[in-house]
Amino acid sequence: MLSILSRKIDRAALLNKTVSRRGYYVERDIAFDLHPRLALDHYRPAREKAEAPLIVYIHGGTWEEGSKDDYLFVGEAFATKGYHVFIPNYRLYPEVTFPGFVEDGAVAVAWIAKQPEFEGRKIILMGHSAGGLNASLLAMDSTYMESVGVDRLRTIAGFIGLAGGYDFLPLEEDVYGHFFPHETREQSQAINYVRGKHPPILLLYGAKDRTVHPHNAASLNRALVAQGSHCELKIYPNLGHIGILSALAKVFRWRAPVLRDCLHFVEGLY
Repeated sequence: MLSILSRKIDRAALLNKTVSRRGYYVERDIAFDLHPRLALDHYRPAREKAEAPLIVYIHGGTWEEGSKDDYLFVGEAFATKGYHVFIPNYRLYPEVTFPGFVEDGAVAVAWIAKQPEFEGRKIILMGHSAGGLNASLLAMDSTYMESVGVDRLRTIAGFIGLAGGYDFLPLEEDVYGHFFPHETREQSQAINYVRGKHPPILLLYGAKDRTVHPHNAASLNRALVAQGSHCELKIYPNLGHIGILSALAKVFRWRAPVLRDCLHFVEGLY
């Protein structure tokens, strides 16, 4: 897992070197809490889509690695299409375990939602891998947003999950057990929050993913559709766990229409 993660971060650095600096502006290291790690980057489009939802991207990294600084290529992909993009950090293991890293995401979303500049604007949550789990819970479990004074259904317009974990119990103790205390494990599964109302959801996976199995998305999709929620599932035959994310970068968009599918989903929400 760590070797996969290292390759992902190395690839992110390479991808970021290919990213154009035109069509958007970046405001870095904006604090949204007193904790020194809790800051975000804001990608401002040079030409924004009026009244379009804001996009909040939660990074992956198995809850013990990763940083907002690795995802210039994600911010650029959506900001150049006219969207404001926010990429926050969250505390990592061993400083926190579940649900600490999800709670940090809620604080970030609340900070964004309460900015006077964006009053009344909806938010699209998006996350990859570990960040997909974090974002899915913010979208589906009202507890997190209520704790920071935000109405989940009025604020969250949709959720896009890229290769996230939503239904992965029982855990492999030697790999993931230390992130999820026994007493909170059931609360970590998006599949357990299918009941009730949810914003529209788009689940994306690569068929060659060997890190987070595509059954996570298939299981959640079946459950949501069965109870009448709006959920779309797209599986790309030639992508793996990292490939589905790197396909957002301009140099790899030929591999699969990940960005196009995300934009089509977002455009259908306003």
